[in-house]
Amino acid sequence: MASSHSKDGPRPNGKIAVVTGVNGYIASVLGHDLLAKGYKVRGTVRSRASGQALADGAYRSFGSQFEIVQVPDITAPHAFDEVVKGEWPIYHVASPVNFSLTTVEEVVHVALEATKNVLQTAHDHAGPQLEAFVVTSSIAAVRNDGETPNSYVYTEADWNHTSEKLLAQPDLQLDPSQLYVASKAAAEKAVWSWRQEHKPSFSISSVLPSVVLGPPAQLPATPEALNETLKPTWAIFTGKNATLDDFITPAAIVDVRDVSAIHIWCGEHPRDSDGHRFIASAAYYSAQATADILRKHYPARRAIIPEGHPGQGYQSDYSKPAGKPGFDGAKAAAAVGLTYIPVEQTIVDTAKALEKFL
Repeated sequence: MASSHSKDGPRPNGKIAVVTGVNGYIASVLGHDLLAKGYKVRGTVRSRASGQALADGAYRSFGSQFEIVQVPDITAPHAFDEVVKGEWPIYHVASPVNFSLTTVEEVVHVALEATKNVLQTAHDHAGPQLEAFVVTSSIAAVRNDGETPNSYVYTEADWNHTSEKLLAQPDLQLDPSQLYVASKAAAEKAVWSWRQEHKPSFSISSVLPSVVLGPPAQLPATPEALNETLKPTWAIFTGKNATLDDFITPAAIVDVRDVSAIHIWCGEHPRDSDGHRFIASAAYYSAQATADILRKHYPARRAIIPEGHPGQGYQSDYSKPAGKPGFDGAKAAAAVGLTYIPVEQTIVDTAKALEKFL
Protein backbone atom coordinates (compact mmCIF):
# COMPACT_ATOMS: atom_id res chain seq x y z
CA MET A 1 0.00 0.00 0.00
CA ALA A 2 1.40 3.37 -0.95
CA SER A 3 2.12 5.76 1.87
CA SER A 4 0.77 9.27 2.01
CA HIS A 5 1.98 12.16 4.06
CA SER A 6 1.80 15.89 3.82
CA LYS A 7 4.68 17.85 2.34
CA ASP A 8 5.61 19.04 5.81
CA GLY A 9 4.67 15.82 7.59
CA PRO A 10 6.88 12.99 8.80
CA ARG A 11 8.84 11.02 6.23
CA PRO A 12 8.01 7.28 6.46
CA ASN A 13 10.88 5.39 8.09
CA GLY A 14 10.03 2.08 6.41
CA LYS A 15 9.10 0.36 9.67
CA ILE A 16 5.73 -1.04 10.69
CA ALA A 17 4.63 -0.88 14.31
CA VAL A 18 1.71 -2.87 15.71
CA VAL A 19 -0.38 -1.23 18.42
CA THR A 20 -3.05 -3.49 19.89
CA GLY A 21 -6.26 -1.82 21.04
CA VAL A 22 -5.24 1.33 19.16
CA ASN A 23 -8.53 3.06 19.93
CA GLY A 24 -7.77 3.01 23.67
CA TYR A 25 -6.59 6.05 25.62
CA ILE A 26 -2.89 5.21 25.97
CA ALA A 27 -2.72 3.28 22.70
CA SER A 28 -4.24 6.07 20.59
CA VAL A 29 -1.69 8.59 21.89
CA LEU A 30 1.09 6.07 21.31
CA GLY A 31 -0.17 5.40 17.79
CA HIS A 32 -0.24 9.11 17.00
CA ASP A 33 3.30 9.60 18.31
CA LEU A 34 4.58 6.65 16.27
CA LEU A 35 2.94 8.02 13.13
CA ALA A 36 4.52 11.40 13.82
CA LYS A 37 7.93 9.67 13.93
CA GLY A 38 7.41 8.12 10.50
CA TYR A 39 6.23 4.62 11.41
CA LYS A 40 3.44 2.92 9.60
CA VAL A 41 1.05 1.92 12.37
CA ARG A 42 -1.01 -1.23 12.14
CA GLY A 43 -3.63 -0.81 14.84
CA THR A 44 -5.93 -3.56 16.04
CA VAL A 45 -9.49 -2.88 17.16
CA ARG A 46 -12.42 -5.08 18.11
CA SER A 47 -14.78 -3.17 15.80
CA ARG A 48 -13.66 -1.44 12.63
CA ALA A 49 -15.82 1.60 13.40
CA SER A 50 -13.68 2.53 16.40
CA GLY A 51 -10.53 2.45 14.29
CA GLN A 52 -12.20 4.36 11.48
CA ALA A 53 -13.02 7.16 13.91
CA LEU A 54 -9.28 7.63 14.45
CA ALA A 55 -8.52 7.37 10.74
CA ASP A 56 -11.10 10.07 10.02
CA GLY A 57 -10.11 12.18 13.00
CA ALA A 58 -6.81 12.40 14.89
CA TYR A 59 -4.90 10.25 12.37
CA ARG A 60 -6.39 11.73 9.21
CA SER A 61 -3.28 13.66 8.17
CA PHE A 62 -1.23 10.45 8.16
CA GLY A 63 -3.35 8.85 5.44
CA SER A 64 -2.43 5.29 4.55
CA GLN A 65 0.38 5.23 7.10
CA PHE A 66 -2.36 4.10 9.50
CA GLU A 67 -3.82 0.66 8.86
CA ILE A 68 -6.84 -0.69 10.74
CA VAL A 69 -7.05 -4.41 11.48
CA GLN A 70 -10.22 -5.75 13.06
CA VAL A 71 -9.62 -8.46 15.66
CA PRO A 72 -12.99 -9.18 17.27
CA ASP A 73 -11.60 -11.69 19.78
CA ILE A 74 -8.03 -11.05 20.90
CA THR A 75 -7.92 -14.42 22.68
CA ALA A 76 -8.80 -16.47 19.58
CA PRO A 77 -6.06 -18.73 18.20
CA HIS A 78 -4.40 -17.24 15.09
CA ALA A 79 -6.18 -13.90 15.63
CA PHE A 80 -2.90 -12.02 15.16
CA ASP A 81 -1.14 -14.24 12.60
CA GLU A 82 -1.43 -11.71 9.76
CA VAL A 83 -1.27 -8.66 12.01
CA VAL A 84 2.30 -9.23 13.19
CA LYS A 85 3.92 -10.09 9.85
CA GLY A 86 6.65 -7.65 8.89
CA GLU A 87 6.63 -5.81 12.20
CA TRP A 88 9.60 -4.15 13.86
CA PRO A 89 8.16 -3.24 17.25
CA ILE A 90 4.93 -4.63 18.70
CA TYR A 91 3.18 -2.67 21.42
CA HIS A 92 0.63 -4.76 23.24
CA VAL A 93 -1.56 -2.19 24.95
CA ALA A 94 -5.02 -3.75 24.66
CA SER A 95 -6.53 -4.77 27.99
CA PRO A 96 -9.97 -4.40 29.57
CA VAL A 97 -10.11 -1.15 31.60
CA ASN A 98 -13.85 -1.15 32.02
CA PHE A 99 -15.23 -1.08 35.53
CA SER A 100 -18.60 -2.33 34.32
CA LEU A 101 -17.04 -5.76 33.73
CA THR A 102 -17.55 -7.89 36.83
CA THR A 103 -16.28 -11.43 36.28
CA VAL A 104 -12.85 -13.06 36.32
CA GLU A 105 -13.57 -14.49 32.87
CA GLU A 106 -14.37 -11.06 31.38
CA VAL A 107 -11.32 -9.30 32.79
CA VAL A 108 -8.53 -11.52 34.10
CA HIS A 109 -8.74 -14.43 31.68
CA VAL A 110 -9.15 -12.15 28.66
CA ALA A 111 -6.08 -10.09 29.58
CA LEU A 112 -4.04 -13.20 30.33
CA GLU A 113 -4.96 -15.18 27.23
CA ALA A 114 -4.69 -12.18 24.90
CA THR A 115 -1.16 -11.42 26.13
CA LYS A 116 0.03 -15.00 25.68
CA ASN A 117 -1.69 -15.12 22.28
CA VAL A 118 0.06 -12.02 20.92
CA LEU A 119 3.44 -13.14 22.28
CA GLN A 120 3.26 -16.60 20.75
CA THR A 121 2.03 -15.22 17.45
CA ALA A 122 4.87 -12.71 17.36
CA HIS A 123 7.33 -15.53 17.97
CA ASP A 124 5.84 -17.77 15.29
CA HIS A 125 4.82 -15.34 12.53
CA ALA A 126 6.38 -11.87 12.81
CA GLY A 127 9.65 -12.71 11.07
CA PRO A 128 13.34 -12.10 11.83
CA GLN A 129 13.04 -8.31 11.56
CA LEU A 130 11.01 -8.11 14.80
CA GLU A 131 13.16 -6.26 17.32
CA ALA A 132 10.96 -5.49 20.30
CA PHE A 133 7.80 -6.50 22.10
CA VAL A 134 6.58 -3.93 24.63
CA VAL A 135 3.65 -4.69 26.92
CA THR A 136 1.62 -2.13 28.83
CA SER A 137 1.30 -3.27 32.41
CA SER A 138 0.43 -1.13 35.45
CA ILE A 139 1.65 -0.20 38.91
CA ALA A 140 -1.11 -2.62 39.91
CA ALA A 141 1.41 -5.34 39.05
CA VAL A 142 3.81 -4.22 41.79
CA ARG A 143 1.52 -3.08 44.59
CA ASN A 144 0.71 -5.36 47.54
CA ASP A 145 -2.04 -3.83 49.62
CA GLY A 146 -1.89 -4.91 53.23
CA GLU A 147 1.48 -6.64 52.87
CA THR A 148 3.85 -3.65 52.87
CA PRO A 149 4.27 -0.67 55.21
CA ASN A 150 2.02 2.29 54.46
CA SER A 151 5.00 4.45 53.49
CA TYR A 152 6.63 1.82 51.24
CA VAL A 153 7.97 2.99 47.86
CA TYR A 154 7.48 0.35 45.17
CA THR A 155 10.07 -0.28 42.47
CA GLU A 156 10.33 -2.57 39.47
CA ALA A 157 11.69 -5.28 41.79
CA ASP A 158 8.28 -5.64 43.48
CA TRP A 159 5.43 -7.91 42.45
CA ASN A 160 1.76 -7.99 43.31
CA HIS A 161 1.14 -11.27 45.15
CA THR A 162 -2.07 -10.14 46.82
CA SER A 163 -4.23 -10.48 43.70
CA GLU A 164 -2.88 -13.96 43.02
CA LYS A 165 -4.01 -15.03 46.48
CA LEU A 166 -7.45 -13.52 45.92
CA LEU A 167 -7.89 -15.32 42.60
CA ALA A 168 -7.06 -18.59 44.35
CA GLN A 169 -10.30 -18.23 46.32
CA PRO A 170 -12.92 -19.28 43.75
CA ASP A 171 -15.95 -18.25 45.80
CA LEU A 172 -14.65 -14.77 46.57
CA GLN A 173 -16.46 -11.96 44.75
CA LEU A 174 -14.01 -9.32 43.50
CA ASP A 175 -15.09 -5.78 42.68
CA PRO A 176 -14.21 -4.33 39.23
CA SER A 177 -11.13 -2.47 40.45
CA GLN A 178 -9.79 -5.66 42.09
CA LEU A 179 -10.38 -7.55 38.85
CA TYR A 180 -8.47 -4.93 36.88
CA VAL A 181 -5.54 -5.08 39.30
CA ALA A 182 -5.53 -8.87 39.14
CA SER A 183 -5.63 -8.84 35.34
CA LYS A 184 -2.58 -6.58 35.03
CA ALA A 185 -0.56 -8.62 37.53
CA ALA A 186 -1.47 -11.95 35.91
CA ALA A 187 -0.82 -10.74 32.36
CA GLU A 188 2.60 -9.32 33.12
CA LYS A 189 3.71 -12.39 35.05
CA ALA A 190 2.71 -14.44 32.02
CA VAL A 191 4.94 -12.29 29.81
CA TRP A 192 8.06 -12.95 31.86
CA SER A 193 7.26 -16.64 32.26
CA TRP A 194 6.88 -16.91 28.48
CA ARG A 195 10.20 -15.10 27.93
CA GLN A 196 11.99 -17.44 30.32
CA GLU A 197 10.59 -20.50 28.54
CA HIS A 198 11.01 -19.42 24.92
CA LYS A 199 14.06 -17.13 25.03
CA PRO A 200 12.97 -15.15 21.94
CA SER A 201 15.36 -13.32 19.61
CA PHE A 202 13.40 -10.06 20.09
CA SER A 203 13.48 -7.94 23.24
CA ILE A 204 10.65 -7.93 25.76
CA SER A 205 9.98 -5.06 28.15
CA SER A 206 7.05 -3.72 30.14
CA VAL A 207 5.80 -0.25 31.04
CA LEU A 208 3.92 0.12 34.33
CA PRO A 209 2.03 3.44 34.44
CA SER A 210 0.37 4.88 37.51
CA VAL A 211 -2.94 6.77 37.05
CA VAL A 212 -2.71 8.21 33.54
CA LEU A 213 -4.03 11.66 32.66
CA GLY A 214 -3.33 14.18 29.92
CA PRO A 215 -4.96 15.12 26.63
CA PRO A 216 -6.31 12.17 24.63
CA ALA A 217 -5.48 11.79 20.96
CA GLN A 218 -9.19 11.97 20.25
CA LEU A 219 -12.22 12.55 22.41
CA PRO A 220 -15.22 10.23 22.29
CA ALA A 221 -18.55 11.51 21.05
CA THR A 222 -19.85 12.22 24.55
CA PRO A 223 -18.30 12.76 28.01
CA GLU A 224 -20.11 9.64 29.24
CA ALA A 225 -17.77 7.63 27.01
CA LEU A 226 -14.58 9.03 28.54
CA ASN A 227 -12.16 6.44 29.86
CA GLU A 228 -12.05 5.61 33.56
CA THR A 229 -9.15 7.90 34.48
CA LEU A 230 -10.47 10.96 32.61
CA LYS A 231 -13.98 10.75 34.07
CA PRO A 232 -12.96 12.03 37.55
CA THR A 233 -11.34 15.15 36.08
CA TRP A 234 -14.45 15.82 34.03
CA ALA A 235 -16.63 15.34 37.12
CA ILE A 236 -14.65 17.99 39.02
CA PHE A 237 -14.44 20.34 36.02
CA THR A 238 -18.23 20.28 35.71
CA GLY A 239 -19.07 20.25 39.43
CA LYS A 240 -20.54 16.75 39.37
CA ASN A 241 -18.07 15.63 42.05
CA ALA A 242 -19.12 18.31 44.52
CA THR A 243 -17.64 16.55 47.55
CA LEU A 244 -14.28 15.91 45.88
CA ASP A 245 -14.35 12.19 46.54
CA ASP A 246 -11.04 10.67 45.45
CA PHE A 247 -11.08 8.27 42.52
CA ILE A 248 -8.16 6.29 43.90
CA THR A 249 -5.80 6.65 46.86
CA PRO A 250 -2.91 7.19 46.77
CA ALA A 251 -3.13 8.71 43.33
CA ALA A 252 0.27 8.50 41.76
CA ILE A 253 -0.01 10.23 38.40
CA VAL A 254 1.75 10.30 35.05
CA ASP A 255 1.02 12.12 31.80
CA VAL A 256 -0.12 9.98 28.87
CA ARG A 257 2.44 11.72 26.65
CA ASP A 258 5.25 10.52 28.92
CA VAL A 259 3.81 7.00 28.95
CA SER A 260 3.88 7.02 25.16
CA ALA A 261 7.47 8.27 25.10
CA ILE A 262 8.62 5.45 27.41
CA HIS A 263 6.90 2.85 25.23
CA ILE A 264 8.56 4.22 22.10
CA TRP A 265 11.99 4.28 23.76
CA CYS A 266 11.61 0.62 24.72
CA GLY A 267 10.72 -0.26 21.15
CA GLU A 268 13.61 1.72 19.68
CA HIS A 269 16.22 0.51 22.18
CA PRO A 270 15.71 -3.26 22.27
CA ARG A 271 19.13 -4.08 23.71
CA ASP A 272 18.81 -1.59 26.55
CA SER A 273 15.19 -2.37 27.38
CA ASP A 274 15.24 -6.16 27.04
CA GLY A 275 14.20 -7.90 30.23
CA HIS A 276 13.33 -4.69 32.02
CA ARG A 277 10.23 -3.29 33.68
CA PHE A 278 9.75 0.48 33.75
CA ILE A 279 7.44 2.18 36.23
CA ALA A 280 5.98 5.36 34.71
CA SER A 281 5.01 7.61 37.60
CA ALA A 282 5.71 11.30 37.99
CA ALA A 283 4.06 12.64 41.14
CA TYR A 284 0.97 12.43 43.37
CA TYR A 285 -2.37 14.20 43.15
CA SER A 286 -5.90 14.06 44.52
CA ALA A 287 -9.37 15.32 43.76
CA GLN A 288 -8.61 18.35 45.93
CA ALA A 289 -5.40 19.05 44.02
CA THR A 290 -7.33 18.78 40.75
CA ALA A 291 -9.96 21.23 41.97
CA ASP A 292 -7.32 23.70 43.19
CA ILE A 293 -5.53 23.62 39.84
CA LEU A 294 -8.71 23.98 37.82
CA ARG A 295 -10.03 26.82 39.98
CA LYS A 296 -6.71 28.63 39.51
CA HIS A 297 -6.69 28.29 35.73
CA TYR A 298 -10.45 28.64 35.16
CA PRO A 299 -11.51 31.55 37.39
CA ALA A 300 -14.74 31.97 35.42
CA ARG A 301 -15.77 28.46 36.50
CA ARG A 302 -15.11 28.88 40.22
CA ALA A 303 -18.82 28.82 40.93
CA ILE A 304 -18.97 25.40 39.25
CA ILE A 305 -15.70 23.73 40.27
CA PRO A 306 -16.02 22.70 43.94
CA GLU A 307 -13.75 24.48 46.40
CA GLY A 308 -13.39 21.77 49.03
CA HIS A 309 -10.51 22.50 51.40
CA PRO A 310 -7.84 24.19 49.28
CA GLY A 311 -4.32 22.92 49.74
CA GLN A 312 -5.28 20.06 52.03
CA GLY A 313 -4.64 16.35 51.57
CA TYR A 314 -1.72 16.63 49.18
CA GLN A 315 1.80 18.06 49.09
CA SER A 316 2.24 21.49 47.52
CA ASP A 317 5.02 20.10 45.31
CA TYR A 318 2.93 16.99 44.49
CA SER A 319 5.46 14.70 46.16
CA LYS A 320 4.51 11.52 48.01
CA PRO A 321 2.28 12.21 51.03
CA ALA A 322 3.70 11.05 54.35
CA GLY A 323 2.49 7.62 55.41
CA LYS A 324 1.28 6.71 51.92
CA PRO A 325 2.81 4.19 49.51
CA GLY A 326 4.77 5.51 46.56
CA PHE A 327 5.97 4.40 43.14
CA ASP A 328 9.47 5.15 41.89
CA GLY A 329 9.48 6.25 38.26
CA ALA A 330 13.15 7.28 38.24
CA LYS A 331 14.41 4.26 36.27
CA ALA A 332 12.24 5.07 33.24
CA ALA A 333 13.05 8.77 33.37
CA ALA A 334 16.79 8.06 33.47
CA ALA A 335 16.67 5.53 30.66
CA VAL A 336 14.63 7.70 28.32
CA GLY A 337 16.25 10.99 29.33
CA LEU A 338 12.81 12.20 30.31
CA THR A 339 11.69 15.01 32.58
CA TYR A 340 8.14 14.10 33.59
CA ILE A 341 5.45 16.60 32.64
CA PRO A 342 4.41 18.52 35.80
CA VAL A 343 1.08 17.65 37.43
CA GLU A 344 -0.34 21.14 36.95
CA GLN A 345 0.37 21.06 33.23
CA THR A 346 -1.16 17.60 32.92
CA ILE A 347 -4.38 18.68 34.65
CA VAL A 348 -4.67 21.93 32.68
CA ASP A 349 -3.95 20.28 29.32
CA THR A 350 -6.53 17.61 30.13
CA ALA A 351 -9.12 20.26 30.94
CA LYS A 352 -8.35 22.14 27.71
CA ALA A 353 -9.06 18.97 25.77
CA LEU A 354 -12.32 18.46 27.68
CA GLU A 355 -13.52 22.00 26.92
CA LYS A 356 -15.08 20.55 23.76
CA PHE A 357 -17.85 19.07 25.91
CA LEU A 358 -18.75 22.28 27.78
